[in-house]
Amino acid sequence: MAGSSNVARVRARRTAVQALYQWHLAGGAADGIVSEFMRERETERMDRDYFSTLVRDVIREEPGLREQLAPHVDRPWERVGPVERSILLLGAYELAHCPHIPWRV
Repeated sequence: MAGSSNVARVRARRTAVQALYQWHLAGGAADGIVSEFMRERETERMDRDYFSTLVRDVIREEPGLREQLAPHVDRPWERVGPVERSILLLGAYELAHCPHIPWRV
């Protein structure tokens, strides 16, 4: 069962990156983005709670995450593409707030 749980988390992360990408391009409130993705995407085999937490928390904590990432990014934040930004923010969030996640992730 642990394997299926891991797959559900991978799907949650992948979908969260897509949701964050949408947020970077169009803006909007985290709750609205989460609701839209839950309505319009295949979410049955995804860890929905983890997806919601990632999207809401990354958006809420984005300024602090950006500040933590700044010394490690080789160009101005505005020149980092929205896909890269989404991945960097999600990774920084998990490193800071999810110590239970294996380091390989």
